[in-house]
Amino acid sequence: FPVTIDEREDVVLFLKKWATEKIDRFISSGIKKDRLIFDPGIGFGKTSKQSFEIIKRIDEFRELGVDMLIGYSEKSFLTLFTDKPAGKRNIETNAVTYFLAQKNVEYIRVHNAEEAKRTMKIAQDLIF
Repeated sequence: FPVTIDEREDVVLFLKKWATEKIDRFISSGIKKDRLIFDPGIGFGKTSKQSFEIIKRIDEFRELGVDMLIGYSEKSFLTLFTDKPAGKRNIETNAVTYFLAQKNVEYIRVHNAEEAKRTMKIAQDLIF
């Protein structure tokens, strides 16, 4: 992400404003909105708390009207919940996967695709 977001600022509102400007620019350049995917950049220029806030409030990004991609697997924000190092945060990653499945996030980026697939399957079977 090109900018570090001040901790006192509402990270979700900041990103929605930023994304809206970018989406509008793409559309005015002739790119169809249904070809765009929004990635809020978990961890890039954000604190752990800000990254967690983005995930908790993921529904608010639906207002953008584009699909979402979330890359959260084993990221440092998960140290809010564990002292395990990267590569050992599978439980925390799978909990986020389950949450994002409930929120119908279109694309996820994970390190362990097999675990994510299994987590998504049970989440979808429980939810739908």
